[in-house]
Amino acid sequence: RASFSLEDKGISATILALIIDASLRSPAIIRRVSLEHEVGDFVTILRSLGAGIYRKGRTIKISRLCLHAHGPLSITIPSDLITAGTAMVSGALLAEPRHLLMAGPDWRARWLASLGQHCGINAYVDHGGAMHVESKSAKRGFQLRTGFPPHLPADLQPIFTILALSGNRTSSIEDRVHSDRFDHVAPLVAMGARITRVRRRLAIHPSQLQGSVTVDKLGIREAAAMRLAQVVHGVDLGSSDLDAMWRGYERDTALTQLCFGRK
Repeated sequence: RASFSLEDKGISATILALIIDASLRSPAIIRRVSLEHEVGDFVTILRSLGAGIYRKGRTIKISRLCLHAHGPLSITIPSDLITAGTAMVSGALLAEPRHLLMAGPDWRARWLASLGQHCGINAYVDHGGAMHVESKSAKRGFQLRTGFPPHLPADLQPIFTILALSGNRTSSIEDRVHSDRFDHVAPLVAMGARITRVRRRLAIHPSQLQGSVTVDKLGIREAAAMRLAQVVHGVDLGSSDLDAMWRGYERDTALTQLCFGRK
């Protein structure tokens, strides 16, 4: 039996390790895996293929990998919480009603809508599974931490930082998944955001952004947060690689334009 630790190297490392074990068909215990929900999605897919695989927190145990070799198989691809969450926040901040039909199980849309409601967004899911975003109904502070449901998906932490700036009370976001995903904080502070970081926790005070800043070498989600700040606050962003974010938001699609007003 193989037993090893990934030391929280992220989604790609965890899924790659699972693919390798699936290929070798050997029992294994993998520790310190990523906490991102996509890993849970992949575990579910392997189980639907006949694997004896179980996850508890950051540990995945694989006892059997007799994957189906024949016959039809139907797998539901989970909905994209990140793009839908970005569309929800941008719609609320821009006061634009939005109706998002998310593929996959209804509970994902309800999870996202409940996060929006917690932050003062008027969001709900209808009987058909579509999420409706009517407005940001209350400018209040909120407290969130990243992790498994009902907590905030870690990739949305930078996006919800922008949402927190529009409140009238201090908000806090604690990232318990990633230890250093805060590259968006420094450029926001340079434009007037009042954000204090203590280890993995951000205290975000109501702020109006202004001026300009040059940003480079940001991750997709951090770049998306900066672009959202540009759309909402009218700030000026200079960058040599900001367009790299579009690969994470389905480049040049209607969804990208919906989130960020990209023409």
